[in-house]
Amino acid sequence: MYSRAMPMYGDEEEAKADRPIYDDSKDANEHPELFNDFDDEQVIKA
Repeated sequence: MYSRAMPMYGDEEEAKADRPIYDDSKDANEHPELFNDFDDEQVIKA
């Protein structure tokens, strides 16, 4: 089993691995305007 807590051979270099696990810029609660573009929405009936 792979976990970020246990680095494996070939993982990204440590400078990149120090980035935050959660990206606040894509949080729908903080930025709802990012999720209001439904121009390409399709209606699919199952």
